[in-house]
Amino acid sequence: MTQIAEERTTQEDRYAAYLVDLAGKDRGALAALRRGLGREPGEVAEVHPYVVPWLPKGARRDVEDAYYLVASLFASHPMHWHRTEEGGRHTFGASLERLARQSGSAGVEPRLIAILNSPREDLPNRLRQAVGLLKTHEIPVDWARLLKDLRHWDSDQRWVQRNWAADFWGARAPEPTDENDGGTE
Repeated sequence: MTQIAEERTTQEDRYAAYLVDLAGKDRGALAALRRGLGREPGEVAEVHPYVVPWLPKGARRDVEDAYYLVASLFASHPMHWHRTEEGGRHTFGASLERLARQSGSAGVEPRLIAILNSPREDLPNRLRQAVGLLKTHEIPVDWARLLKDLRHWDSDQRWVQRNWAADFWGARAPEPTDENDGGTE
């Protein structure tokens, strides 16, 4: 990787690359991470060795929770969607749009609406169910993007939810810069 590419790689990208690499060489690690599904972060000690080294220094609890959640969800469906696919549309809404298109199921739309209306504390269960459907249909997830989006779920402008909706139903909303989003990080 060139130095310029490394500079453009985000913490989320590096974490997702780590998970993808882990999936390719350590099935025991994936089993440990799967044990975290449906459990509170920190409740399953086997998950810590794979997540704690990646937590940003001084991160708030909701940010840490996002790292744990993404690791467990990834372990249940280690199929990564690369950003060069689908013309750069790579939010969780785009994954669900692909599911709706491929499966022809009308049940995907109400599931997305429920996720978009969810407060942060309901996301783990709703996302776990949705990831299970994506796995069944072999539809990838951009895990780095999901981590970024979870970190910004509570933004006052709700740009994450708007972008997921746009990737499912139409045109994308502009994303604010991290310094300027008015929400939490």
